[in-house]
Amino acid sequence: MIGYGSMHIVLDSKKLIKEIERIRLKGKYFSSGGAKNESLPDAVVIEAIGDDLLIYNGNHICICYIKMPGITVVEEGEMTVEISRLLSHLKVFKGSINIQVSDKIVIDSNVTGKSALPLLLNHPNPAIIARIKSFDKDAMVWDGEDETEYIVGKTKLPTALNVSSLHLEAPIKGCDNIDMGRYKFDLNEEDETFTISTSSSPTNYFTANIRMSDWQGESATVEFSGPFLTFFEGEGITIRMSDDAPIVIASEDRAIIKAPFVEG
Repeated sequence: MIGYGSMHIVLDSKKLIKEIERIRLKGKYFSSGGAKNESLPDAVVIEAIGDDLLIYNGNHICICYIKMPGITVVEEGEMTVEISRLLSHLKVFKGSINIQVSDKIVIDSNVTGKSALPLLLNHPNPAIIARIKSFDKDAMVWDGEDETEYIVGKTKLPTALNVSSLHLEAPIKGCDNIDMGRYKFDLNEEDETFTISTSSSPTNYFTANIRMSDWQGESATVEFSGPFLTFFEGEGITIRMSDDAPIVIASEDRAIIKAPFVEG
């Protein structure tokens, strides 16, 4: 049973709000009529281990996690909670807060007051949450030197590249102007180029070559739907991919794994 258990943490309310909003992955996703505003489930699993807070969400096309290091963990534990309700409670508070979990969630601050809200019994996709927990998250990030391949399930991802998320901002905005809610990543081994593109027709498209700091593997192309760049913030990221396979986009403290979009 995921939703119930004991936990006690102390952290900054503003930082937690920021990461909980990110784990929703709210934005434009592809639909048959073009881009549609959607998000991941309105539920989150939060786990306190050591000095870290781990935050999980996901559905059948996307799973993600965030690690918040350096928080005060008084008692390790786990909770599942409705995102929209948690955010509405958190936004009342400023500065440092205590969060204690028993049969409910209690948020306490000497400055603001005390607030309680109910737990969820389970995340809507518990098997998916269990899956992302089982992944070797440290291995998702490539050091740019040792040749490695990441495995998602039984699928090998031999191609890896490192880029700055800052270099992706303009190309992603260009793709978003086409309003399709999907992106095609293409690494060409022969030309040593990495291209991001999208199109709705031969006369309505965007494409751009992206500067890579390092890359390994072989030519690969994968297309996927939904936002990803707002999940990261001005940091270096590793992209692991293979033809029409799940794509991993990761940094030191967070990762997204998206299912490939296949036409038809």
